[in-house]
Amino acid sequence: MQDYVFSIVDGEEVVKYRPSLPNDFFGSRPYINVSAIVGKNGSGKSSLIELLYVGIYNLSRSLRLVQKTDENGENFRYEADVLFELYLSCESKIYKIHFSNNQPIVYEFNPNGIGFKRLTLVGGRTQLEVLFYSIIINYSQYAMNSEEVGHWITALFQKNDAYQCPIVLNPFRRKGLIDINNEGYLVRSRLLANLLIYNAENNDAVKRLLNNHLPTNIVFKIDDRKFKRKKSGDPYFEYLTAWGHRVLPQLYAVFFGDETFVAEDSLLNSYTKEYILNKMKKIVAHYPHYLR
Repeated sequence: MQDYVFSIVDGEEVVKYRPSLPNDFFGSRPYINVSAIVGKNGSGKSSLIELLYVGIYNLSRSLRLVQKTDENGENFRYEADVLFELYLSCESKIYKIHFSNNQPIVYEFNPNGIGFKRLTLVGGRTQLEVLFYSIIINYSQYAMNSEEVGHWITALFQKNDAYQCPIVLNPFRRKGLIDINNEGYLVRSRLLANLLIYNAENNDAVKRLLNNHLPTNIVFKIDDRKFKRKKSGDPYFEYLTAWGHRVLPQLYAVFFGDETFVAEDSLLNSYTKEYILNKMKKIVAHYPHYLR
């Protein structure tokens, strides 16, 4: 922000850009720009960032980008007395977002940086195209604790909104606690997904992930604890029995080009189909736009 000068001239707000570095200073690959907030302990660095969190939360709440309730049915409410202004640059244009409780306003500056070209009362998602997406990573044991910050921050940990909310916090915390075992599971799952994607397309990408190593074998084991069982102890394929005959032919048509495809009749295939159908059910439940 030191490259921008803010002032009031004849009652008009003025923003002037005075770069302290050459325009091509970050021109070498990869294009990475690192900034930092610097200050003494207790000077308000974390509070400044949390103000951004709650402002975007109120904004997302007003546009219904976050869930109405948490997993226990407790409502997510607007945070009162939130008032600040955020300046940002997007595609050579300068904007100001005025956060006032649950009614944000976007101001677009004139090309010369003097006064506003227009202002928009944010009432729809398309009016947020100027807003950036934020991925927050903070493993501090004392940070982002809903027991201290407030219940609202729990809504920003949720990732079942198809990433419509313009901010997400990592790692997931439940009342301030991080489940490190779950975090380890997620890391391994993401690594496996990258291996399966890039191994078929780009071995160099896999080598970069694994410090110049390439996998030769991947061993999968069924976690049968994820499946229901009958009183006899045999697996109970609830979704396969109820929906398999209607849903699976549609999947076969998409992935195999033949809705009459017949999979091998085996216990492994039954587990696989039950898992896929259960996953589809969860996706529809968690991502409402798939219901359309």
